[in-house]
Amino acid sequence: MKKMKTGLLLLALFLVISMACSFTGNIFGNSGKISTISFCSDVTDEGECVDKGNSFPPGTSSVYAYFTYEGMKDGQKWSRIWTQDGDLYDETRDEAWDNGAQGWVAYSVDDPNGLAGEFTLEILVGKNQVQKASFTVKKENASQSGKTESGQASFPAFGPITIAEDAADNAFPIEPAKVFNYGVSKVVGVFAYSNMTPEMTYTAEWLRDGQTLARKEYPWEDTANGMHYTSLSDDTPLLAGKYTLNLYLQGELVRTTNFQIIDKQQPQPAEPAGGTSANTNPRPNRPATPEEVVDADALKYFYMISDANLPVLNQVVKDNLAGWTKIKVVDSNPCGANALACFVKEACDQRWGGTVYLPRAEMAGVSDVQITATLTHELTHGMEFYGGMRCGCSVQKEFYAMAAEMDYVYYSGNIDTFNADYGGVWDANGKVDTGKLWNIVKEVYSGKCPEY
Repeated sequence: MKKMKTGLLLLALFLVISMACSFTGNIFGNSGKISTISFCSDVTDEGECVDKGNSFPPGTSSVYAYFTYEGMKDGQKWSRIWTQDGDLYDETRDEAWDNGAQGWVAYSVDDPNGLAGEFTLEILVGKNQVQKASFTVKKENASQSGKTESGQASFPAFGPITIAEDAADNAFPIEPAKVFNYGVSKVVGVFAYSNMTPEMTYTAEWLRDGQTLARKEYPWEDTANGMHYTSLSDDTPLLAGKYTLNLYLQGELVRTTNFQIIDKQQPQPAEPAGGTSANTNPRPNRPATPEEVVDADALKYFYMISDANLPVLNQVVKDNLAGWTKIKVVDSNPCGANALACFVKEACDQRWGGTVYLPRAEMAGVSDVQITATLTHELTHGMEFYGGMRCGCSVQKEFYAMAAEMDYVYYSGNIDTFNADYGGVWDANGKVDTGKLWNIVKEVYSGKCPEY
């Protein structure tokens, strides 16, 4: 999969599903028929294209390309070519058709940081172009993105939204997902923010199947920079359906995201672990055991994280076992001078199978607590990557990793180490000042990483 030259967006092309439906469309010889491509914000399980259009607002993180077909033959060659702003973005050529003779297909283009620009999909059967269509996501202006050319915020801004079942006090998302099983009675939307002031307000709007469930304006009562979350809850389980969360800042839509709650009788949609590249290795259909992926010399540190039994750390452990993260103690140092550990994932289009390296020489003389805290930090980057965050560094990702690292040290009872290493972020109430932590991380990575 070709990455953007800027390196700031990572899009994934996901095959959603193919089901029987009626057809109206284009004819190309004896090869079958494919309809005009439609673009929409979502596609129902019945094959309905929701909010169809060719232009989508700033903050849109997902758009579906939808078409119907009939008379197709399994095994015949077809190709998909995507461009962004006229440049080749991704192509799958001469793939064998395996969706049956009749039905519908939908692909999504996703970026948790928000799509931007013109995207074009061209479909070929054999060597013949049979359909071509484009959609545009309007680019954010300064008041929406709050970013300068360096990627640092200079205006009030919200970052991408992560939907989860809950959030810790430091806004660390617990059980994040795009699809939830029926039975959850609460979901939260977690997002980074920058340059906020007390006189500002924001509005959270929750929709199910296009109908407004709740819309509320909130005064800003948090710090100037950091992480924040808003929630939707009920005394009974939230109904199954397609949900949307829209965030408005000073009355202007700045971020939106979609998620789904499925009925308990409904099979959960597959969530591919990466793009549709033919080179993507198949992901195992079960989580790894620690012994399968962790070197014997590192097992005790991994179990120290697991034994802390804190929701944040449980999430880190769970996601890295599901992602088959390897933890290797190595004699070389692939992490850079004086680095105690690093998370490495070379292919951004395969969202599993990363590796944390622990250079043996750097571990010498370092306490078990410090090694485990650093391992927690790097495994948090694995969790972020598997959860769909952009490749490369960001202040938001480092904030989460530092927060998880600090949680391990504090809640494992190593208070003296915590005070010595992180005491500067205590507030007057004896709690971690998340705004101060955000500012420290931002200062360290200023000029190196965008905020989110």
